[in-house]
Amino acid sequence: MKLHWCELPQGNFGDDLNPWLWPRLLPDLEDAAGPEFVGIGTLLHRRLERESADRVIFSTGAGYSRPPRLSTRNRFYAVRGPLTARACRLDADRAVTDGAALLRLAGLTGDPAGPAGFMANHRTLGGADWKQAAESAGLHWISPRRPVEEVCSELSRCSLLVTDALHGAIAADTLRVPWIPLQTYSFILQFKWRDWCASLELEHDPIRMPLVWQGPLPAGHRVKHTLQRGIALTGLGPEHWARKPLTRGDHRGTELLTTALAGAMRTRPRLSDVDVLDRRVDLLSERLSELARDCGLAAPEFDVIARDLRPHS
Repeated sequence: MKLHWCELPQGNFGDDLNPWLWPRLLPDLEDAAGPEFVGIGTLLHRRLERESADRVIFSTGAGYSRPPRLSTRNRFYAVRGPLTARACRLDADRAVTDGAALLRLAGLTGDPAGPAGFMANHRTLGGADWKQAAESAGLHWISPRRPVEEVCSELSRCSLLVTDALHGAIAADTLRVPWIPLQTYSFILQFKWRDWCASLELEHDPIRMPLVWQGPLPAGHRVKHTLQRGIALTGLGPEHWARKPLTRGDHRGTELLTTALAGAMRTRPRLSDVDVLDRRVDLLSERLSELARDCGLAAPEFDVIARDLRPHS
C-alpha cells in the first residue's frame, strides 16, 4: 500500500509522522498491494476525486478546500474530528481524533520541572524571527523541522508548550504536557484546530499574537491587508482577513512578539481529560486493527511505539 501524505523538502513534524508512524504500526504496509493509505494531515480535499486510486482514510482532516465526495473508492475508518465528519457527510462515529494521538502508546510524559517550550508552525518560520522572540521570552525552541524522535524527546523534557503548530499541541497533549495555543497568521487554518479540540471535548480559544512579518511588505500588500482587516472587523469579511500581517519583523517587531509570548505564558494552559484521551486512543487502535483485517495486513504492532520512543538519558 502506498502512503499518501504531504512531503515537504525541509521536513515538518506533523507530516513526517506518517512515514515514521504507520510503517512501524503496520510493518507490512508498504509491501502489500491494496489501496492508498491516507493518514495524518489535512488531506481531504477535492483533488482526491481527480486522482484515480482506491483509498483508506484513517484519522485524516478536512478544511483547506471542499472535501471529496463519498464513493466506494474512499473507505473512511476514522477522521480527525466531528467537523471533518460533518464536512464529509460521514456518520458521527467516524470522528475519532488525530492519528498522532497514538504517540500515547510510547508511555512518555513531560517533566513538570522542565522548561517551557515553543514550537512554531512550519509556515510561521518565514513570518518573523520567532526563534529569537521565543528565546528572549525564556522559551526553549523546538524546531518543527527536526526528526520525529527528536521532537518527541524534546517535548518529553518540557513542562509546558506554547505553539501555533497543531501537531505540536497534539503531541504535547498526548505526552501530557500542558499547552497554550497561539493564533498567528491567517494562513494557519483554525478549522483544523477546532476539529481536533472538539474530538477531545476541548474549546479552542487561542491567544492572538501581533501580526509581525519578516521584511517589508510591498505597498500594495499593506493597502490590501489594511482594507481586509477593516472589513473583517466590521463582520462583513472572512474571519481570517483580520489576521493579515502589517508590522515589519525588525527589532521592534521581535520585541512585540517577545512581550506577547511572555504574556501568553501567564494564561491558563490546556490539557485534555486523560480518560477522554485514552478512550480516543483505544478507539483509534480498534479502527486500525479493523483496517488491517480488511486490507489483509498483519495485526498492528502497537508496542513498537514504546520501543522506538523510549526516553533518552
